[in-house]
Amino acid sequence: MGQVGDIAVAEDDADTRTRILEAGIDILARFGSTKTSVQNVAEAAGLSRATLYRYFRDRSELLRAIRHHERESFSATVLERVRAVRTLRDAVAIMAEVAAYRALRYPAPAHAGDGDPALVILTRPSAALVHALIGPHIEYAAATDQLMAGVSAAQAVEWISVCLSTVYWLRDSGSVKLDDPAAIGAYYADRICGGIVAREDAR
Repeated sequence: MGQVGDIAVAEDDADTRTRILEAGIDILARFGSTKTSVQNVAEAAGLSRATLYRYFRDRSELLRAIRHHERESFSATVLERVRAVRTLRDAVAIMAEVAAYRALRYPAPAHAGDGDPALVILTRPSAALVHALIGPHIEYAAATDQLMAGVSAAQAVEWISVCLSTVYWLRDSGSVKLDDPAAIGAYYADRICGGIVAREDAR
């Protein structure tokens, strides 16, 4: 009986922690990182500040946990979808689509254009993350001579990461339909792969 009770408590704790993190994401999206506080996250989660402090020691730990939560959620979404595609272009399109969808939640009027460094970092897929999520597609393209002459798999990873780092500023673009994540993914994939892929069948 004690074990069942312990499991229930653990599940409740996990649910509360997720509730806090999701509320934190909402507050970040509305106010930016400088105006995100323990108090307003607790209020958004429908909890007391004291309860939030049971899960996160301070604001810095809370923001780190939000970044980790976003990265894990992003990774799970991309990995689930890239299993079904074969070409590098399709894998890049999925990663760009998911990255853009998430990034577009953040630049609210309260902080758009301020270049909020924490949000840029939060929404940019790093080179390590690109490699972890679509590395097999990149390695296959390199091994089958689909990449342009002189472009290594490592360079392709870096190029994809650098290009995807611009998703945070998509609201300033007049070239893409912001209400169509799939179109954004295709737009990025065409331009990213146009810079590294030689063979049309890989695009």
